[in-house]
This record gives sequence, structure tokens and C-alpha cells, in this order.
Amino acid sequence: MHHCTSPEAAHTAGARYAAAEAARGGVSEAGRGTPRRRGFSCVLAMMYLVLFTVMALGFFAQATVTAQIAANDRNRQRAIVAAESGEKFMRYRLNELEVKYCPPEQLMAEVHRQLVAEMKNSPNLGYGAQQIGLVNDEIHIPADPAAVINLGEKDLGFRARIRRSGRQLILRVAGHSGGPSTRMIRGVEYTYQTEEIKADVFKYGVAGRGQVEVAGGGIIRGGSTAAHGTVMSTTTANPAVSIPANGQVTGDVYVSNPAGTVSYGANAWVAGSQSPAHRTAHTFIGKPNPLPDFPEVDTAAYVGYAKNVVPPGAPVGSTFRNIIIPANRGTAASPYTFGSGATIEGVCYIEAPNVVWFAGGCTIRGVVVGANKVPATTSLATNVVEFRGQATSYDMSTLPDNDPDFPQAMQELTGATCILPGFHVKFSGGHAAISGTIVSDQLSFTGGANGNISGNVMGLSDQKLYIGGSGVLQIEQPGTDKWPAGLFFRHKWVPQPKTFRELEREEARQI
Repeated sequence: MHHCTSPEAAHTAGARYAAAEAARGGVSEAGRGTPRRRGFSCVLAMMYLVLFTVMALGFFAQATVTAQIAANDRNRQRAIVAAESGEKFMRYRLNELEVKYCPPEQLMAEVHRQLVAEMKNSPNLGYGAQQIGLVNDEIHIPADPAAVINLGEKDLGFRARIRRSGRQLILRVAGHSGGPSTRMIRGVEYTYQTEEIKADVFKYGVAGRGQVEVAGGGIIRGGSTAAHGTVMSTTTANPAVSIPANGQVTGDVYVSNPAGTVSYGANAWVAGSQSPAHRTAHTFIGKPNPLPDFPEVDTAAYVGYAKNVVPPGAPVGSTFRNIIIPANRGTAASPYTFGSGATIEGVCYIEAPNVVWFAGGCTIRGVVVGANKVPATTSLATNVVEFRGQATSYDMSTLPDNDPDFPQAMQELTGATCILPGFHVKFSGGHAAISGTIVSDQLSFTGGANGNISGNVMGLSDQKLYIGGSGVLQIEQPGTDKWPAGLFFRHKWVPQPKTFRELEREEARQI
């Protein structure tokens, strides 16, 4: 049995089929085009996920690098602070030193000795390997190359090294910050220059390690100030000071030996009076205490300028520049004699043994010096320098400028007229004016020797310092604390601000 479908029903069924296909994502034959691809949204999501992951990793890496840079910068700054803190610590320690003069080659051993005495077994250094080392004339603090002086945190500290340049000290300090894998090292450098400590021995117009005798009308007189005529003796012999009748000392008298005595004649003058009570009031036994340092002598600074060797026999000429008088040119039987009116300019260097005379009217525009030490086989009888007539001396600074014989460095060697350790220096004729300090083992002023001395008179050995025969020492002490060139006392070191610099990285690592 056949069923017939009307055209209207067939159309209705086709529409329903098309609608169902459209609902399932299909298309009718009539509307078929390019099919839609499945999974596109997933791909797009994955792309965004990868992008965000890469960005996150980038942000993490950037944050890590920034943190590391910040940590490095922090360690670098802490290392610099540690170096500067260490420099201040060492500045304090060096400022505590008072080093007596010694030859340059012995200087670092003395600095090391004093630093050890100050710092050994201190909380800063601890014990054992962290002590102070002396290696090839260089001081290492601490001695252990792997150790540092801690600055309150276990990863923060410093090391220091001190080396010598002439008589200067060059201090280098390295600051350490961070652990073994993150350590930063930075360093600084300062140069320390010697600074003179005021020498108390210059308070006394006449100072001697031996007895002092003012006899036969001799006078020790202050120039513009009577107190400049002060006398001081450190001998253990008695009487330490002797002022017989008519002798005069316009200042006070000091005898360092507590058991020392002073002998006064009936008419002796002390500090402006002959009164026994007044003399006693101006006599000080057992003082000064402690004893002032006498100078160490080093005339090396002068020696290089003395280049002209005088010939044997009588000196030829009347003007002599920068001369050397070799040993044995003069003897007690035949002194090496400069004639009347001779002029010495610059340095006159006298080797020992020698007996040298300067006749009347001698002018010295410079300084007469000898070796630091004389041979042990010589004596004061064979080492004599005598000014037999009116002598006048001028300071080294008065030499003519722009003269190749007298360079500026030479003209700066001021303050002394005679520096003659191991010699007996005599003034037997007179001295119109002496412009500098006189230093020798023994000193005698006799025979009317008189005049003004702009400096001090100093006897280095336990030999009598004698003023007699109407000899007059008129002392005009210099108005400066700077001692004469060639004489050395205790000194300390002070940093020179212009020498500060930050070290290169490799320089700091070598400390």
C-alpha cells in the first residue's frame, strides 16, 4: 500500500532536518562552506600560558639579579666602611707611638716593637696567629694572611700593612665584607709624615751630660730674657755645677741627680742675686725628672754637599765652599789651620781624628759638622776644633739663592753652627755672633770669648763644659720648637691629608 507525501509535508521535514543539522554545527548542502576547526581555543590558551610563564621567569631573573647587585653593592660599601674604620683604628695606634731616632734601616723594627707592646693579646688581635708580623721590613696586621681584625660582625673586618719610604710610613688598609663566596675587598692608603715632639732639653740655654763650671768671671747670660741663661747638668759627679767667685748665671740651675750638689763661690750670682737664700731658691736638685732626651746625631743630610777635599798642608785661599777635611789632616803637633779672615760657606765636614784651627776673623756661613760616631781609637785630645779669634757665624739659610753650590734643600738645613760628636770644641778668642746651636762632646769658652749665641749650647758626653777666663755666653734661644737639622729626638707620625687615596681592587687584595 503506497503512501503519498504531499509537497508541503516534504518541505516541512526538510526544514526540520536542516535545523537539526545547524544545531549540531553542520551545514546543509545548500549552505556548505569551509568547515570550522576544532581546538583553536586550546591553542590560544596555551600560547598565553607560555607567554605568562616566560614573563614570570623574566621577572624572577630580574628580581634575582637586582637582589644580587644590591647585595654586592652593600658588601662593597661595607668593605669601604671597614677599610676606613681600620684606617682610623691604625691612625690612633700610630699616633700613640713615640719613636726615638734610629737609622732608617732599623726604623720598622722599632715601630713593630712598639705596636706589639701596645696591641699584643688585645681583644682586637686575640692570640696566636693573629699577632703582628714583621716581614721584609713590612708590618702585617694581623700576621696570619687569612685573618682579619673583626669589626663587630663575623663577616666584616680589615687588614693593615705598613711599609717605609725613607722616614715616612705608608699605611694600607683593606676592608673585608661578606662570606667566602661573596667577599668584597676594598682598600685605602695614607702616608704618615714624622712630626717632631718638642724636645725639653732646649728649655735650657746650657745643657750638659757632664759637669758645668763657670769660673774666673765667666758668665752664662740670657739675651733678651734672663731665663735663657739657664744651666742643666745630668752628671752623677759632684759638684755637678760649679760657680766660683764672680761667676754668673742669669737663669736657674738644674741638677738631675737627686744626690747632686752645686758649689757656689762667695760672690757667685744666680738668677740676678748673690744672696745664698736666693741662690738656693733658684737651684733645683733632682730635676728635671724624668730626664729630657739629649739628641741623637745624624749628619748624613749634610755629607752629600761636602764635595771639595782640602789639600794637605795649609789651606789655599780665603773662601772655602762645601769642603771635606779628611782624617789626620791636622794633629795636636801640627793643626790644620785656616788663616785670619777665612770664610767657610756651606758645609765644612771634618773627619776624625783631626785637629783644626780657625784663626781670627773667621766667618762661617753654614755649618761645621763631623761624623755621627768617631773611631773608638781616637780621643778628645786628638779631635779638636778651635776658634782662636773672633768668629762669626750665619745660618745656612743666608747662603745666596740661585747658586748651584747651595741648592734649596741645602739651605733648609738650618738651626746649627757646630755639630761635632766626638770632638772638643773650643772658643778661645771670641765670637761676635753665633747664629745656631753648638753641639759636641766637650765645650770650652775661654780667653775673653764672648758674644751672642742664637741657639743652645749642648755637651753630649760626660765631659766638663767650661766657661772661664772672662768668657761670656749670651744665649738667645730661638723662638721655635723646631730643632736643628742633624739632631733627632722622639717623634710621632701624622697622616698627610693630601696623600689619601682609594686603592685599586688588586692592590687591596694583596694586603
